[in-house]
Amino acid sequence: MYGKAAFAQMMAMMRKADMPMPWAQMHKVRCPTMLTWGRDDRVSPLDMALIPMRTIPNAELHVFPNCGHWAMIEAKAAFESVVLAFLRRGDAT
Repeated sequence: MYGKAAFAQMMAMMRKADMPMPWAQMHKVRCPTMLTWGRDDRVSPLDMALIPMRTIPNAELHVFPNCGHWAMIEAKAAFESVVLAFLRRGDAT
């Protein structure tokens, strides 16, 4: 699912698509945005969070320690706590 061949196919499909690459449209997001990342993610390493974090206005990043790609499963309680706090804030409604 996340192998080099799958990634190559995804990139080829996006290049052929009649629309901009997803990261070229991130600046259009206008709502408060929370990015969650596992520090030890081997599928999407932490440095991949830099583009959305810097491109999406009002984005914030929460990094879960000792956690891989599935933060919502691997750090369930911490993930739920962080997300609920974000959603309950006044600017996230």
